[in-house]
Amino acid sequence: MNDPRRFPGFSIGRRRLLTYAVSSPVVTIASGFGVNLATPSSALADPQIQWSAHMETGDLSEWLNPPGAGEEVDDPGCTTVAIGTDGAVHPHSGNYMMKQTVPAQGGGTRMQRYPEVDRLSRTTPPTTYYYSFWHYLPSAISYGSSDTYIVWGLNSSAGAGLAGDPFWSLVLASSSNNGTGALDLVWNRLNRALGAGPHNGESGGKQTYAGLDANRLMIGHWNFIEIMITPAPDFTGAIKVWQNGTLIHDQSPTSANGLGGVKTQWPINNQDLLAWFGQDGYGSGLTPTPTINYVDDVTISLGRIPPTIWWSADMETGDLSQWFGADDNPIASSTAVTAASAGITAHGGSWVMKQSVTGSGGTRMNVFPGLNSLSQAGTTFYASWWHYFPERISFGSGDQYNFWQIASRDSGGVYAPIWALYVDGSNFTPILIWMPWDGAPALSGPHNGETGKQIYRLSSPAVPIASWVFFEIMCTPSAGFTGALKIWMNGQVMFDLSLIKTRYPDGGVGGLMYTTHNAYGSGLSPTPAVHYVDDVTYSLGRLL
Repeated sequence: MNDPRRFPGFSIGRRRLLTYAVSSPVVTIASGFGVNLATPSSALADPQIQWSAHMETGDLSEWLNPPGAGEEVDDPGCTTVAIGTDGAVHPHSGNYMMKQTVPAQGGGTRMQRYPEVDRLSRTTPPTTYYYSFWHYLPSAISYGSSDTYIVWGLNSSAGAGLAGDPFWSLVLASSSNNGTGALDLVWNRLNRALGAGPHNGESGGKQTYAGLDANRLMIGHWNFIEIMITPAPDFTGAIKVWQNGTLIHDQSPTSANGLGGVKTQWPINNQDLLAWFGQDGYGSGLTPTPTINYVDDVTISLGRIPPTIWWSADMETGDLSQWFGADDNPIASSTAVTAASAGITAHGGSWVMKQSVTGSGGTRMNVFPGLNSLSQAGTTFYASWWHYFPERISFGSGDQYNFWQIASRDSGGVYAPIWALYVDGSNFTPILIWMPWDGAPALSGPHNGETGKQIYRLSSPAVPIASWVFFEIMCTPSAGFTGALKIWMNGQVMFDLSLIKTRYPDGGVGGLMYTTHNAYGSGLSPTPAVHYVDDVTYSLGRLL
């Protein structure tokens, strides 16, 4: 009898073969405890969360428990393991993540999870559900025209004892000179006899819905992937995919393509397993070798899970390695120090970032590679951090002190601050400035019909001294007049602007956008001027 859970398109080598019965037996886990396979234990804590795996057990047991609920399927030489920090790659959260490795000869490794998706796929009426995970590529992946690299699949079996068919897959398009590929959504990747589909009136053969260049996966950074499934054996189902909060695929009855709903599975026909997911690392003709991806914080839920933490730095590594680079000059520096050594109250953990400047100049810590991808897509993001000024910094009317900015690059390759957050030297209130550098390449704005530097001042409140202050910034990126910027201090709105620009337009090398956390000024007192930063987070939703 064929195992419906076998890896479609794989020649199976080592595997952890487990059993799963739809009859939902109660399996004894420990004395006095039992788990019903039809009711995930995590659902008891939160009905939205049906199941999750964070690898914080230091192994893959969350995928495999209760016994029979999942399995690892590997081709020879291919592996999936739980691992802590791996060289320069840190887990997305916690201390462990999942690492999937494909060697030079190609092949695949897959973690499969059964009960939750199988149960949700059998309900009447259909239950829409979501599968989300964080995905990390340490380097761009390329392959030939007849090869592939698969990261996720939705499989279904047509009947009892029959092998599973891959209905939908996420495939990483081959990289090109300007970065790795985007995620393609593929129907029936093995071109099996699935009947008409995926839409009504279509032949049923393989279909690839190509990802856009603007949505290329960020390399060397965690990407958040969300997949929505409305189960259906006919043309009433749906599949949607979000990447870092941006909808990148929509095959549904409400899609703008006007094609209607799609199939996601076979009809119910006494299957041992009707439908299930696979978290894949599978490919052929791959460069580099071995080919590696990392996965963390996997969740099956009944709704999207906000907010999405896109990047964070808490300095608990004892250095600034969580950041994407520093710009210092001889009279300024950014370093990681313990709060105790600085003589200040700790905010979270033991370590903080200390930024100091003496004279005229500054230090900047960059939030760079992935933020540009969000900016190109126009995806709203939130920056938040805790800020500590041990004493008030003062300076004359011709001087300044800047501690955060949005920067961009014009078509000639010149980098310039677009928006910057300052303090007032007389009353220490926040100041927001558009185009603060007089030497920046010209950019009209921030609103339509405006030009030149624009300064937004407040009469109150002043930034608190000798206490941790929480700053939040919402940014909707735009090279036109469709952007937005909203800034809170300790939960109170300081600035709220809409219909604005946040970056230079695309063209040549122009359009890149990023942010920096700074200590930058002139004519400052005291000397050195010092502040501290902790628990920096960039997310796709407000944290409070």
